Amino acid sequence: MSDWINQFVEATETVRSPKIFRLWSAIGAIAAALERRVYTMTDVSRLYPNMYIVLVGEPAAGKTNSAREARKTLAGNYGLHLGPDNPTKASFMDQLALSVRINGHAHFMAMTALVEEFGVFIPSYDEEFLADLSHIFDNPETYTSPRRASKSIKLERPTLNILACATPAVIGKFPEAAWGEGFTSRVLFIYGSRVEETRDAFKPRENLNLENLRTDLKSFFNEIHGQFDWDEDARLAFNDWINTGMKPRPDYGRLKNYCGRRDTHLMKLAMISAVSAGHGLNVTLNDFNRAKTWLLDAEEFMPDVFRAMKSQSDEQLLGDLHHHISNIYNKLERQKRSPIKNEVLWNYLLERVPSERIQKVIETAEHSGYIRRAGGFDGDAWIPQPRQLH
Repeated sequence: MSDWINQFVEATETVRSPKIFRLWSAIGAIAAALERRVYTMTDVSRLYPNMYIVLVGEPAAGKTNSAREARKTLAGNYGLHLGPDNPTKASFMDQLALSVRINGHAHFMAMTALVEEFGVFIPSYDEEFLADLSHIFDNPETYTSPRRASKSIKLERPTLNILACATPAVIGKFPEAAWGEGFTSRVLFIYGSRVEETRDAFKPRENLNLENLRTDLKSFFNEIHGQFDWDEDARLAFNDWINTGMKPRPDYGRLKNYCGRRDTHLMKLAMISAVSAGHGLNVTLNDFNRAKTWLLDAEEFMPDVFRAMKSQSDEQLLGDLHHHISNIYNKLERQKRSPIKNEVLWNYLLERVPSERIQKVIETAEHSGYIRRAGGFDGDAWIPQPRQLH
């Protein structure tokens, strides 16, 4: 069997969605199919490959397109429970309590939430509900969810997967304190930007043939269960990575608590890679390396989630950029002034806009007369223009 995740990414190439969304939708689909039936034994406890994945992008960036294709591969998989899109906390927990699975003599509860609008799934920052989701992510033996009305509900061996779509504006509604709490450290926020392409808006889109993918995913669901065995070189590589500081580490401030769970995320991804590649319950060095690549690639763009959350209007952003570099430029005596290097503009904008927008912002500042290009320099350098020109 060919690699399932690679097949999904290739099969959905015509879908208007960036590759990173299609990749992580495929990862989420396999995690959903594996539920609580497979695990790696660690020095802490059994680790199951369930994932909380949130695809983040501006409206029309292709998040929903990708998640819908993942849903199609899971649809019709008898026994796999999909959660409600717009639940109350009580109704969500009721559905999870009904999602009983029997694997041999083991009983557990497993559900997947495929959520096209995260702002509908969690319409406000419900600290109590998110605390429930945090505990369930860890796959406890039992979990009792308190109710504000009626009786509490007891969950036996609950497991939950989430694949959700969100705009930066929705994520931006989380209070600052949320980034120091448990839920956000358990989520992989996957940032993507709209695919720029030449379109024929009147050309009917072909229906994708995902039947083979659906069949293979069903076999994962029905046939794979038990403990993963890690090849010795994969074990050594993983231990070396965690014991040398899990480098490179994200240094963005809001990812501080997330960094404490990077080893967990990587181990889950390695298990998913093994199943996708047809290795069954055997994790190879290639699986470790691929999982690490997935994680590092996602982490590279995670700060863009936060930059997009607080993005300003172009007019305000250009004004702030001009003010910043003018202060640097004008603090020097006139005879000592030199053009502002391009990296100064980039470093300023990196904290304020997604990385793919930075060059466009600088070009707009130039074309609008906020800055002008300095001649006689290797590379770009800029001189701020007097404000009265605008």
